[in-house]
Amino acid sequence: MTGVQTCTLPICDTLHGAILIIGLIDRQNLRATPGARPFALGGDDWQMEWNRRLDRLLKVLKRRAGAVYVVGQPALRRPEASRDAEMLTELIRDRAQVNGVRFIDISEGFQDENGNYIQFGADVAGVRQRLREGDGVTMTPARSEEHTSELQSQFRISYAVFCLKKK
Repeated sequence: MTGVQTCTLPICDTLHGAILIIGLIDRQNLRATPGARPFALGGDDWQMEWNRRLDRLLKVLKRRAGAVYVVGQPALRRPEASRDAEMLTELIRDRAQVNGVRFIDISEGFQDENGNYIQFGADVAGVRQRLREGDGVTMTPARSEEHTSELQSQFRISYAVFCLKKK
């Protein structure tokens, strides 16, 4: 979203749903307009601008999609990065509620009972596996596949309900 200036969706004519996963690239200063003084990450002005951009994107998705989901951020290995991810998650959760879209909290699958980062954890079958690559951010292919499967399951359920409501 940091580079988003327009909200055009060059996709198919019929969009049945959308899952928006906001990346960690949003952990940076923002400018309201090109050349303007940047807003510091997490400050009040930054949050207002970030919320404005997310609201705009969510409104476009809601007009085009039957079901819209936004996904929170997982805990990260570096504490300062994890705090930023937590802040982003709270903003995402708030904007999802304000805009009437669904929020998916994925943090539980990436942290211990105290909310701390974990690199290893149980998969859906209960088998202990590595969740993240060595950088403390990137999901392993196995965890990424599992995460995608979880999101697809949530999306299918919601899409089925949406289709029933349309009839």
